[in-house]
Amino acid sequence: MAAKIILSARQNSFKFSDRVLSLDDPAIIGRSGGQAHSASDNAYFDSKVLSKSHAMLLCKDSRIYIVDTGSSNGTFVNNIRLSKAGKESAPTEVFTGDIIKFGSEVEDKNKKVIQKPVVAKITIFKEDRVETRERTPTSILFRPSESQEDVTMVGDVEQGALSRESMVLLKEKLLEMQRGMEFLTHKENDYVELQQLAEEEAETICELEKENYKLKHALNNIDNKIALEKSKYMKLAEYEAETICNLEKENYKLIDSLNTAEETIKKEREKNKVLQETSKTEKETLENS
Repeated sequence: MAAKIILSARQNSFKFSDRVLSLDDPAIIGRSGGQAHSASDNAYFDSKVLSKSHAMLLCKDSRIYIVDTGSSNGTFVNNIRLSKAGKESAPTEVFTGDIIKFGSEVEDKNKKVIQKPVVAKITIFKEDRVETRERTPTSILFRPSESQEDVTMVGDVEQGALSRESMVLLKEKLLEMQRGMEFLTHKENDYVELQQLAEEEAETICELEKENYKLKHALNNIDNKIALEKSKYMKLAEYEAETICNLEKENYKLIDSLNTAEETIKKEREKNKVLQETSKTEKETLENS
C-alpha cells in the first residue's frame, strides 16, 4: 500500500482544510488555477504567494521527500529554506511532525492585505499507521515536538479509516509531548554543563587577564628602561659630538700654528743663506785685499 500524507493547517497559514495526499505518484504543490482545482485530495491552494508548480512530495525507497521545483517565494522545512528563488532544491526527507511552509508572507500594497503562505504540519501514514520514525537531533532541520499543540482531525476523505487515524494521531501527540519533555530535560542538562563550562572559561579568562596585566606592567618597565638608556645615550652622543667639535677646532689651530712656524723657519733659512753668502763674499774680499 502506497504512503499517504496529511497536511494540516497551522496558525498564521493561508486557511485550508486538511489535505490527504496519496503518493502513488509524486504530489504537486502549487497555486490553483485553470484545470488545477483546489481539493481535499490534492495540494493546490488558492494562495497568491505560491508558484503554479511550487514543490513536489514523493515516496522513494519507503521514505518521503520534498523538492522545491524552482519556486519564487521558497519552500521551508522547519523554517529552513531548501533553495534560492527560481532554483530547484535537492530532495529533502520529511518526517511526521515536520512543519512545511510554501511561500513567504507578502504584503499586497494595492489591496492593503497580507498574502499568507501555506503552513502545514505533515503526518505520514504507511499501511494505515502513523510513521513514528523521527529526525535525528543532529540534523539542521531537527525541531523538538511541541508540548501544546492542537490536534487536527481529517474530515472530508475516507471518513471511517481516518477516524481510526485520528485516534492514532491523538496517541502520537501524547508520545510527542513525552518526547518533548525528555528533550527539554536533555537540554536542561546541557544547559547545566554549558553553565559550568562558562564558569570555568570565565575563571580562565580572569587568570589570563591577570597575566596580561603583569605582562603589560613588565613591558612598561622595559619601555621606561629603554627610554632612560636612550636619554643617557643621547646625552653621551651630544657630549662626544661637542668634544669632537672642540678637538677639531684645536686641531685646526695647531695646523695653522704649524704652518706659520714652517713659514718662519723657511724665511729664517733664506736669511741665514743670504748671511752666509754675504759673509763668504766679505771673507773673499778681505783675503784679496
